[in-house]
Amino acid sequence: MMVNSNTDARVYDTNTIIDILKRPREAKVLARNGLCINATWYITSVSQMELKKLDYDYTDVVAQVEHIVGKHFIPLQITATHEEIGEKFLAECPKLHYPDNLIVSAAFCLQLKHNTSTFISADGACLQVCVKIGLAIINYRELVRRKKLRTPHYGGTLSKQYRRLSPQGKVNYWLDKQ
Repeated sequence: MMVNSNTDARVYDTNTIIDILKRPREAKVLARNGLCINATWYITSVSQMELKKLDYDYTDVVAQVEHIVGKHFIPLQITATHEEIGEKFLAECPKLHYPDNLIVSAAFCLQLKHNTSTFISADGACLQVCVKIGLAIINYRELVRRKKLRTPHYGGTLSKQYRRLSPQGKVNYWLDKQ
């Protein structure tokens, strides 16, 4: 499938996918806040593995969620680069755990293909590391509760130098970090 690089990437973690499946009426808030417009939605191979481990049929879950939100998900394979950066995220944020570090890393690397990349999750540790590295986040549970979107935070809290880096520069920063 061809990816339009003029769109924004939205990467969903496994718990958010399950929340959308269990509470479809609440998921309509995604469309009301414009999160379906001009965006390419991704679900990672890690989520596929986690759904199977939780005894969900991956194909069925994705089909139902796509029907609920009216948007198609693109499967995103985890690469060696995602794994390498994900390991460094684990060291940077002790609360983050495997395999969520891989999902965050994949979302982070999508900044190279799209205008922006946004990680949609309700997992506090994932959201915490995303703020630190400058990846735009949407706290799904907060969005459902408030019914409106807060402005995503893109900068990052690491340093002024880091915040000024291009998306490629940020990826290289993590690849070069010891």
